Amino acid sequence: MEMVRDTPTPLKRRSIVARHPWLAALVALAVAAALAIPVAAYVIVPALVKSTLTESLPVALGAGPRRIVASLGDGSAEVT
Repeated sequence: MEMVRDTPTPLKRRSIVARHPWLAALVALAVAAALAIPVAAYVIVPALVKSTLTESLPVALGAGPRRIVASLGDGSAEVT
């Protein structure tokens, strides 16, 4: 008697995304976060800071000129 081996039918090829949807979603989320963080740090935040720094400074009412005394470190002082 001859033994004939049944070969299994080849599995349908599916993409990795179809085989592992949760892993694919996690990878997509990580890529989105990796792109969003530098965009926020180098584009959005500097734009907000620039608009804050270019505003005019508030003027104190009734404030006259002030004298600034700087210590020179050797005990003497310089008045400007």
